[in-house]
Parts: sequence; structure tokens; C-alpha cells
Amino acid sequence: MRERAPGDLILHLYEDAWDNDVVDRRLCGSSIVKTSYREVSQSPPLQGNWAGMSPYVRIDLEGYAPFENPVSFATIRSHYGDEIRLEMAEGRPEYYPFNTYAYTLREGLPKQENQES
Repeated sequence: MRERAPGDLILHLYEDAWDNDVVDRRLCGSSIVKTSYREVSQSPPLQGNWAGMSPYVRIDLEGYAPFENPVSFATIRSHYGDEIRLEMAEGRPEYYPFNTYAYTLREGLPKQENQES
């Protein structure tokens, strides 16, 4: 979050109970970074593992646009898995939303050695 700058595109991925109460991770919207990061003491609404770890890093977003048909990451993997693997092999972008385990694609960034928590 510290490297995001005003104007950067943000893609939103949510894990939720979707159609027929099936829990799934879906790419469901986009927004634009409005302000660079700042440290705040107010905890986020859904603190999760970060509860009680103030200060928090915050960036403000604007222009959230939900996707009309959110796309399951399982669908992305099954339809575009070969292309994703090829792109990763040719030089993965720094913030690629996939990582690999053997031949399996997974969502999320791999942990970087110098990555701040």
C-alpha cells in the first residue's frame, strides 16, 4: 500500500457467499487511488489479524465501480491458466495477482523477503 500513488488502478477481490450461498473469491470491482498512504491510529472496520497493531496504513480510494458480473478466480485460472503461467515465466510483473505452487496457480502475491508486514 505504501507504493500506491494517486491515479493507480485498484482491483477488488472479495471472498463472500455469492449465488446459492456458495463461498467464492471473485474479482468484483475497481477503483482509483485518490491519496498516497498515510499512517492513522483509527483501526479499520474489519481488523482481522491487524487488531491492536496501530498505527495503520491507509489510502483513500475513489470511483469504485462494481463489475456487473464478478468473475471467480477459479474461472480465471481455468480459462487463462496457461497464459498466466506463460506471462509469469516471461517476467512476472511486480504486483501480479497470482503465484505458483508446482503447476498449481494460486491467488495472491508471494511473500517477498524484504516485504514490510
